[in-house]
Amino acid sequence: MPETKVSKREGYVAKVKDQFNDINEQVDKLEQKSKSTRADLANKYKQEMTSIWR
Repeated sequence: MPETKVSKREGYVAKVKDQFNDINEQVDKLEQKSKSTRADLANKYKQEMTSIWR
């Protein structure tokens, strides 16, 4: 049975939704990594400043 335009569209929409969800997951991971890196840099900065001013 040949695919109808509606079923092709539904398949395309499902594929795009999956891609969108994958991208959202990647963005979430990058945001967490960014927050972690920012915190690490802030701690390192504080340590450096403390060692300089001692």
